[in-house]
Parts: sequence; structure tokens; C-alpha cells
Amino acid sequence: MTNNTAVGGDGDGGGILAFESTVTLTNSTVSGNHTDRNGGGIAAEDGSYLALTGTTVTNNAATIDNNDTGLHGGGVEVDSSVMYANASTFASNRVSSTDDDEPAADGGGIRGFESTVQLVASRVLGNLANDDGGGIYFQGNCTDSCVAIDAPLNHVVSKAFPNPFDIPEGLTLDGTTVDHNQAVAGTGGGMEMEADDFDTTATLTNSTVSNNVTLDTSTFGESGGAGIAQFTEDGNTASLTTANTNIYGNRSGSLGGGILNIAFDGPATVSTGQTTNFQSPNALQVGNQAQFGGGVYNAGPDASVSLNAKTKMARNKATINGGGVFNDCGASLFIAPGVVLLANYPNNVFTNVGGCLLD
Repeated sequence: MTNNTAVGGDGDGGGILAFESTVTLTNSTVSGNHTDRNGGGIAAEDGSYLALTGTTVTNNAATIDNNDTGLHGGGVEVDSSVMYANASTFASNRVSSTDDDEPAADGGGIRGFESTVQLVASRVLGNLANDDGGGIYFQGNCTDSCVAIDAPLNHVVSKAFPNPFDIPEGLTLDGTTVDHNQAVAGTGGGMEMEADDFDTTATLTNSTVSNNVTLDTSTFGESGGAGIAQFTEDGNTASLTTANTNIYGNRSGSLGGGILNIAFDGPATVSTGQTTNFQSPNALQVGNQAQFGGGVYNAGPDASVSLNAKTKMARNKATINGGGVFNDCGASLFIAPGVVLLANYPNNVFTNVGGCLLD
């Protein structure tokens, strides 16, 4: 599915639009497609199930043109639906605006809204968003809308792919690499989770988030999180859990090189499980880098970060303060026995007692 265009009206899905339907792609390519709305390559909407294996989604684009509702998903948009991808690649897709007055352009590679998204043994590489979520932008777990997926989904689906109701809630990455993605004016160079309209859950296992970039240098809170950004709004809850995951080489121009965790309104929690490394495989290179919180920036009275045993944070750098962790605005920080904090510059942990950069 290559070099198609959907523009104007309800032109979601430059290459493929799934609406209340099931779409399966095996050993396929979705490339060079374009839309001026959502889902440059693929859009799965309103109770659809999108299942990919061995598939490449590359060089697709969603670009704004007189669209006052926002723009999402340069490669794939998943809205009130379920997506499962195995051994698939999402590369060099982009979502961008040509007008500074236009609405946000989020999710260069993949955007999930009120959905379930699972990536297994896959790659999210070199995607770009003008605003948030260069690689992945995820906003809200499935609610009743995803239940609209109709059984039996054909028996071929259950044989080749998991039943959509068996896929874990929220955003799940297992054995997946998120690398060299970029958020130009916003947050979450590699990936962003935002609990705004709905609660958001993200789990990373056996995965790598590396060499992603955010360019904005402001430090008021809506910038940074070069590797991973997580926010809460309107009393919703966000949680991120990692295990056997490497987070390194990410560069933020402002807050949170590896992880940015901010609770604006509602609990935002981060828990690093066994063998989570904020350290470059090349011991001579910086782990992650930012102005504040080279490894992690954690802010808000309802924000909490737990660095659990076998977490290693080494050689991360803050150009101003908090080389390993910058703990801000009354946030909670727990560091378990067995955590390694080593040679972070200018310090391993800094707590801004009684202060808040976000004020």
C-alpha cells in the first residue's frame, strides 16, 4: 500500500482506513502515503482491530491543512480501537504543521487515543512530530468504545494474532526499540503518555528507548522528556512500569533526559523494575542529558518515582542540576536498596526543597 493520499473532509488514513472493522497485515509495506488529517499510513477507528506482523510502515505523513481539530499519527493513528504489532517497523514517518497557529501535531510514528496498543519485537525509528510524541503518543486506555469490536473477528485472526480482548490494557512494549525519534516543539521525543481525558497505563519490558530528542528549551513543564514523557490532567491517573529496559542517549533541551514525569492534576507514577538501566552501553558516553534531571525529572505533589532494586543510573548529565534525578514541586522519590547511582553530573539526586521550577 504505497503513495496514496487522503485529503479534505473526513480523510483519515492516507493508505488504509479501518472503521468498525478488522484489518490484518502480514509481511506487508505501507509507505509514502499522506493525509491532511489523522493516520498518514493507517487509521484504525471506532472499535477496529489492527493486527500487524512482519510489516513495515515507513515514510508516511500527516500534515495540517486547514484542520482545526488537531492532527495525529504520521504512521498510524489508533482511535478507540486495538492495535497489535509483532516484528514490525515504524520508521521515518512524520506529523507536522505548516502553520504555528494550527492545532497540535502529535505522534510521529504511532498515536493511540482511548485505545489498546501492544508492540512486540518491533521497532519505532526516526519518526518526527512537530509537537508531542516523536515516536509514540498515547492518550488514554480503552473504555467502552473498544468493546464495540465484534466477535468472532474471523477464526483466522485468533490463529495468527491474539484475541484483542487478551491484549494488556494501555500501551505495552515488549522486546521493542524506540530510537532516534524527535519532538520538535513539544514533549516526549521517543514516547509520551498523557492521562488527560482518560487514565493511562504503560508497560515496557525487555525494551530500549534510546537516542531520542526534544528541542524546546523552555522549562515551564510542557517541554522535555526526550526518552519518555508522562503527564496527568483533570484528575486522571498515569502509570509507567519498566523492567529489563534500557533508557539511554536521550537528549532534552529542557527537563528530563530519560524520563519526564509530571502530575499537573492526578497521580503520575513511575516504577523501574529489575535491570532498568539509565546508562549508555558505551561507558564513555553520557547516559541521558537535560538542563534539569538528566536521567529523570519528577514533579508535582501527586508525582512519584520508585527506583527499584537492580536499577542502574550512571553518567547521566544535567547542564544545570540533578544529573541523575531532579525531584521537584513536592514529588515523592523512593530509591530501594540495590539501586546503583554512579557518576551522574553534577550530582546523583537533587531535591528542590520548598521550590518548584514549574511555578
